[in-house]
Amino acid sequence: MASSPFYRLAHPSSWRRLSVANWRAPNDPTVYGSFPVDFTAARQFLLQLNTGTGPKVTVTHLVAKAMALTLRRFPDLNGIIRWKKIYLRKTVDIFLQVAIAEGKDQKRPDLSGVKITSCDEKSLHDISLELQEKGEQIRKKEDPQFKRSLKMLDRVPAFFLPWLVRLISFLIYNLDIHLPRLGLPADPFGSAMVTSVGMLKVPSGFAPLVPMSRVPLIVCVGEVVDRPWVVDGQVVPRPILDLSFTFDHRFMDGLTGSRMTKYFQEIIQDPAKHL
Repeated sequence: MASSPFYRLAHPSSWRRLSVANWRAPNDPTVYGSFPVDFTAARQFLLQLNTGTGPKVTVTHLVAKAMALTLRRFPDLNGIIRWKKIYLRKTVDIFLQVAIAEGKDQKRPDLSGVKITSCDEKSLHDISLELQEKGEQIRKKEDPQFKRSLKMLDRVPAFFLPWLVRLISFLIYNLDIHLPRLGLPADPFGSAMVTSVGMLKVPSGFAPLVPMSRVPLIVCVGEVVDRPWVVDGQVVPRPILDLSFTFDHRFMDGLTGSRMTKYFQEIIQDPAKHL
């Protein structure tokens, strides 16, 4: 059996102990929040970053990196709840959604994702390249892990699927059993999820927590659009990015959440300073 990617938090706060005792996994303690960000400096930063020949860096890559750095600064938010106890991850891994277009086999469009391991330690170009390569493998159904998972799901009757989903989550997260050959790798969804509705020309939206993933935080990235913005007492047009958050209140209280949000916002508003 592979070594566990987690270690137990020895002395959680009284609030976190009470919240774990009060709530089940995230169908009750879900909290939603959103805020707009002036994307002027970030847009210029991305334009300069993309002048070379490397892989293109997008808003989604920037948000993923910012979230990874935020979780590195606030490590108590980077974990799972197992047996009513809090365990923290040893690395900061970000799961990015990947859309799968309708193929020649006439199947409907689907959705999967790529986990960027140690995202806080990788450059934006590295994140972009890894997502591009792994995402392309998934879209072509050439990714070994994705193929095994897809094959297993296709064989399971619909009435049994909810039981299987709960069983997989229990094996991976409660018992630390990792079976990559069966499509059950260690911690497949990482520390947080980032999904972009902006690429679909949607200004903003909220994404639900996925119970089987044990991910306590999802960031939904909207479309960057020009809006009226107050700068030095004057109303001027500025590119504005809407960011929406869904989080598990067992992990995050208002005080910690506000500190995390402030740091995250600082990175997005001035990435050249932080990256």
